Amino acid sequence: MMRRIPLLALALLGCQGRLEDDPPPPSTDPSIRVEQWAALPGAPAECGAPVSLEPWRAAPALSWSTCASGRAGCRALQVDWPSIDGREPFVVESRGTYARNGQTYLLYSRLFAGTPNDLHARALYTLQPLDGPAVFALRSEPGSPTSCGYRGAVGAFGLGARGLASSNGAHFMVSFPWDGAPRAARAYAVTRDDFALLPSGGLQQVTVNATGIFVETRSPDSIAVFDIAGGTVARSEVSAEYPLAVPDGALAVSIASPGLALVRSDGGFVLLTEPEPNRALTWATVDRARGNALVWVESTPDGAGTYANPTLWTSPYSTTAGLARRKVAVLEDATGGGGGGMVVNDGMALTLTGASATLTRLADGVGWKIAEVGQVVTEVIWVDADEVVVGVKDEGTPGSTTGMLRLRRESLGPPDLAPGI
Repeated sequence: MMRRIPLLALALLGCQGRLEDDPPPPSTDPSIRVEQWAALPGAPAECGAPVSLEPWRAAPALSWSTCASGRAGCRALQVDWPSIDGREPFVVESRGTYARNGQTYLLYSRLFAGTPNDLHARALYTLQPLDGPAVFALRSEPGSPTSCGYRGAVGAFGLGARGLASSNGAHFMVSFPWDGAPRAARAYAVTRDDFALLPSGGLQQVTVNATGIFVETRSPDSIAVFDIAGGTVARSEVSAEYPLAVPDGALAVSIASPGLALVRSDGGFVLLTEPEPNRALTWATVDRARGNALVWVESTPDGAGTYANPTLWTSPYSTTAGLARRKVAVLEDATGGGGGGMVVNDGMALTLTGASATLTRLADGVGWKIAEVGQVVTEVIWVDADEVVVGVKDEGTPGSTTGMLRLRRESLGPPDLAPGI
């Protein structure tokens, strides 16, 4: 199995504010304090009133400026909110990007340096386009023993998340539809048994399609399916992890029968393909811009929990076994993660390779090294026809992601990496 992606569990503040049905027009002044909050219907009482009725004020448009190197086609995020010294100012969900109506949306948390009594709170769990103010935001207090935590994703329905009350372990699901007003957010009570959790609980990988929220569970490894309209939960029969929503359910990395599985909305599944002999399927995703083409990585386990020789594969979208497999390229990966976290869109695959990233063209396997002077690439976030987005930190500094870069595809020049197959 791959090393697990770090989990994000944010606790929602319970302090109250004015509840008004008609929030005022958006303000361009980021110093305006957020005062309008609403309860999350269906959530445990200890969650308080976490929903911002003015998300555009809670999280104004992200600010971008020319990269410090002056490189053409490179823009860097300017963190213009008070963050904690030596800590990451934001955390992006691993399934937290989605393209819709010509915009790229990001699901992430802004982390603040304030006290729990600040009206801005200590964190905002935020759904926001890369260019524009937030459309949804929940205030939160990481680490509080009396609050609510959650893990989410964005997909065809909108936002879907799994919630957990810190004090009593109560579980609930959260939904927020595209184009909905903040008050359209809903929570639905579910049980610990629905998700077959270990005694310590935890918030595993979440993904959402047009009708359901798919949640990675533990003990045993499986996928639980929450039907948004019906409020019911189905358990998959497959031992699997790392789900990713597709129109007919969710892809998942099968464990008991190694390979790529499709988990249907009713919990049934089909094994679509198996890895080559003595190899493991270590990550899978789809190219939504190309008819949900399947894209995955097969790697060689080294016996120490890491992987070598990761190889990129693709196939047209299918819901039946016997994929038309095509080998694309051998990936560079100094992390041993087997391509974990790979992002695919518009015929391109973006993978983390160590201190840099690699952009691979699925049509012919050629690639580009993604790097920036004085920066270490820490995560891959997005790619489309126009740009590449990666998380970074300053070279020589400890810790995780502290910044974000947007690189124009046209500025990358000709490919500098061969397929290697």
